[in-house]
Amino acid sequence: MPDPAPSQVLQPSGAWSPRARAAAIAGLLSLYSFLATYCLSDVPLLDPDEPRYAYAGKLMAKGHSWLIPEFNGEPRVNKPPLFYWLVAVSDLVCGGSSEVSARLPSIVMGFCMLVITVWVGWKLYGEATGLLAGLILCTSPLFFAICRGCVIDQTFSTLLSAGLFCILLGITGQWPWIRRSMPPNDPSARGGVVPTRLPFDRSLVIAGLFAGLAFMAKGTAAVLVAVVPGLFVFFFCRGGIRAYLQRGRWPAALTLALALSVWWYAVLCQVLGIERFKNLVLFEVVGRLTGQVHKEPIYYYLINFPAVFFPWSVVLISSIGIACRRVQQALPLAPAAEGAEPDPQAVRAVADPFLAAWVLGVLIFFSVPAAKLATYVLPAFPAAALLTARLLMRLRSATEPVGRPWRVASIAIACVFGAAIAIGVSGVIALPKDIAGTLEDMHLPPLVLAAALATVTAIPWSLACGLRRAWIAYASLAAFVTLSIGLALPLSIDALYGRTNKRLALQVLDLSKTVNRCMSMGCQEESLVYYLDRPVREARRPDAAKQETFEDVVRETLNCEPPGKLMVFVHKRYFQIWMKDQAPPGTTVVTRNQHIVVLLNKPPEPGSTPVAEKKP
Repeated sequence: MPDPAPSQVLQPSGAWSPRARAAAIAGLLSLYSFLATYCLSDVPLLDPDEPRYAYAGKLMAKGHSWLIPEFNGEPRVNKPPLFYWLVAVSDLVCGGSSEVSARLPSIVMGFCMLVITVWVGWKLYGEATGLLAGLILCTSPLFFAICRGCVIDQTFSTLLSAGLFCILLGITGQWPWIRRSMPPNDPSARGGVVPTRLPFDRSLVIAGLFAGLAFMAKGTAAVLVAVVPGLFVFFFCRGGIRAYLQRGRWPAALTLALALSVWWYAVLCQVLGIERFKNLVLFEVVGRLTGQVHKEPIYYYLINFPAVFFPWSVVLISSIGIACRRVQQALPLAPAAEGAEPDPQAVRAVADPFLAAWVLGVLIFFSVPAAKLATYVLPAFPAAALLTARLLMRLRSATEPVGRPWRVASIAIACVFGAAIAIGVSGVIALPKDIAGTLEDMHLPPLVLAAALATVTAIPWSLACGLRRAWIAYASLAAFVTLSIGLALPLSIDALYGRTNKRLALQVLDLSKTVNRCMSMGCQEESLVYYLDRPVREARRPDAAKQETFEDVVRETLNCEPPGKLMVFVHKRYFQIWMKDQAPPGTTVVTRNQHIVVLLNKPPEPGSTPVAEKKP
């Protein structure tokens, strides 16, 4: 990692020795490598999202269309194909599809996000702040959960963050290829006009490149590349950047972003037809705004974001509050003399509010639609990590101390967090579904978990802010990471098998190769499709207009193929209620697990025993 110029190193304790710097970087990368790969091959692909992305990429690697992803025999076009391409390339490089190859793109993208965050923090605030921001990012629960999953969010978040970092480096004069012959940062010296060919122009074009790639990963959410700088300009420097925007190269950046993304939608419209394409766009825009999927209340992220950024979210509110200040300088920043660097104080004065606008912009942007998931806020994590590291470094700074009101506020928030965690985890109040599900998967006594998390939160953070000793917070982190790795991760990994049908699919894999068709009734088929490597179609529902019953649909389904040529995966509840916990006439129970019963449309042979009932 490059060593910034001495004038850019802003840490209060002086520069590190080469040995200490190398040890810190090696330790951070080792921690990420461990968290990202811990028992990776032992965790099956989790329903519903991981098998969808993994199998679509697997089909591409096998020679299917690289333009239109496919899953379960149907086009999968609700997201652009960039992530599917990455999974397919990973399968080809690894020599076949597996849990590891499917998750490798997210691991690489998580590594890129970590490196970029450390490097930008290093340039803007100094090496200690940059490395601490990397540690904060690496140990945030949502980050180290998503960076090891075959889901699109890590790729999108990394590309979006790269674009926003380009803009931030440009407006602060820290762009790596900056020309040191820039004119002084004095509007009067330039006649009040920003020159038309500034290094910031290049950074903006590169930001447009990353925006286009982010669009190819997750579609319209990539407009955050414009939303965040817009909030920054509107709230913090309304007049300071106007001259640049009038003469900057934003049209080139916009053209590049559109050129990288719109072409695929044109191809998709041609393949699907105008009517199906219009319905798809309406669902992805209007449907998500109105909450046709993943519907959550508007305050969802007020509860969820502190949970997924824990334990660092304890001081995040204070970090954002301190960073929210008006920018007085004209942007982009320029050196005071030829060949010099921009003033470090000016760099911080611009970077702080930009990072605050980044976090707030992501939260506001994803709070407006009714459709919400915890993973949507991952793009805010690099900025949140830098702001939190900035506050912790300032706790022991003599030149930039944290004001007493903010330290008192942090102590109060720490106590509220501790009490809220103890109450929430112990089951007194209802938690969001995804958080409650994760806690339930851990199979820990609620009171024990509540006491441990509350202790890690309230006491050390209160002492750290009250005594201005950041090392107490670091000790809290060590306890949290130890608790997570030593206790929570093994328990969670074991419980995650309840969210997949891998074991069931492997039990019937050989038999499934002898049937003509596989169908499902009321159960998730995504992991079945991946591990059986064949389509598993959902049986139709009873038609109320024709007064059909569930028994009619079952009879029709079982008779659609010759005996022994149809395998049906039935949800256990359907099997108990509609089939009276018995195999319908002419069928055999092949095996079952806690969620699914597998039927074969073939009468049982005399003396045969279902797989699930055989003695070991």
